[in-house]
Amino acid sequence: MFLVDSGNIFFQYGKKAKPQSRSAILTAEGIAEANVLMGLDAMTVSTLDLQGGNSFFLREKIAALPIVSANTLRRDGTAPFPPWILKQSGEISLAFIGISGGSLEHVKDFTLSPPMPALEKSLAELKGKAPFIVLLSTLTSKENSTIAREHPEIQVIISCILMRGNLVRLPAPGTLVAQTTSDLASLGELEISWRPDASKGWREIHPVAREELERSLTAGTEKIARMENLIAGATEKKRRRLTHRIGKQRRLNTLLKAKIDYSLESNDLVQKGEVSTFISHFHKVYPKPGMQSVFNIVNNLGKQLKELQLGTQ
Repeated sequence: MFLVDSGNIFFQYGKKAKPQSRSAILTAEGIAEANVLMGLDAMTVSTLDLQGGNSFFLREKIAALPIVSANTLRRDGTAPFPPWILKQSGEISLAFIGISGGSLEHVKDFTLSPPMPALEKSLAELKGKAPFIVLLSTLTSKENSTIAREHPEIQVIISCILMRGNLVRLPAPGTLVAQTTSDLASLGELEISWRPDASKGWREIHPVAREELERSLTAGTEKIARMENLIAGATEKKRRRLTHRIGKQRRLNTLLKAKIDYSLESNDLVQKGEVSTFISHFHKVYPKPGMQSVFNIVNNLGKQLKELQLGTQ
């Protein structure tokens, strides 16, 4: 199991944000310490994080974080962070690359080089070193989708787009894009069974059993039949209501049938070894971090991580 983060975690955003204030720095250090205690494997930073300035990232608790960013530079052109980090899972080497993006309007000590050349340079450096590559990205959804299409050697993109979260999508056949909600409100769990030779990308394994979907479809079909029998002797007002309900149930049945077909097709592809599979879960975290409560999240997250680890053994 690996614990990673794609940034936007240290400071609030908006007009009330004061990343240089003592309270903001203390809160950020609490978040950093919590992540270190949980065993964070890799993270990247956004321009929102970079507003803390160079001195912020030299603080002991912040410097302890495994930050990677391939395109963040100090104003003198030097790199404050490594572009990538290697990890091992059994016999498989994994690489975590960081790519930073966002507005530099309030960033004084850092600048960003163009993300695509920086990413391509890191991918060239990693060639032959890691068959499984995870990109930690603070870029836009459109930029992430472009990367997914142009670089199928990247298996997973973990994004941190503000105002979005708790989703896993497939913008390209060979790449997953996943994200949790902001403010450490959720802990995302992405369970992966990866086949290096899979020729047809990824398939999600739904936790709901196909038998349950089939029972729901049968019940829905019977419900439509009953409502259709009632229409003949119904008043005009009731007929309109029944017609609406029948249409709604038919749309639901179409969705259920599509899920059943997807499950059958996925099982066939899994048996043939033609796809890699994933299951996603999002666990709520309480309380949300704040100035007085950020340290309280350590026990909650630590407990959840232990439960997840025990569940995957």
